[in-house]
Amino acid sequence: MTLPTTVPLAAATGAGATDLDALDDAFVAAGVGDYNLVEYSSVLPAGARVERCDRVPADRYPVGAPVGVVLARAAGREPVAAGVGWVRSPDGGVFFEASGSEPETVETEVRAGLAGAVRRRDRAWETDPATAPVVVASREPPAEGAAAAAVVAVHDRLD
Repeated sequence: MTLPTTVPLAAATGAGATDLDALDDAFVAAGVGDYNLVEYSSVLPAGARVERCDRVPADRYPVGAPVGVVLARAAGREPVAAGVGWVRSPDGGVFFEASGSEPETVETEVRAGLAGAVRRRDRAWETDPATAPVVVASREPPAEGAAAAAVVAVHDRLD
């Protein structure tokens, strides 16, 4: 398997009749609704850079392709928020994900997780967890049904 040099990261929200329906809506809005998402642990390969995008390009992979992702998601009939942050070193980086109901709390949890990840790894970090990039998506629920928020970093297709 070839390790990615660019990892697109998209954030989106959705709404639907059920939690799963709302989550599917968020995945489609993020551009990953037609892939089989395979969750990875949160390690960024050495040399790879995260590229923020509104949505993952629809023609990136064929429909049904298994795609490795780092994913934060939340769904429910209350406010929802999901976030992903990352830190890098020349030897590789780390993502951290969190979800909840308040965007500020989610960001705080992501930063705390990044700080812990940095402490546990003996590397020369290029990014300080306190100022690391963090992307959070949030949504209030609709009058009827559920809301969802998702942030997804697409590593690559699994073959």
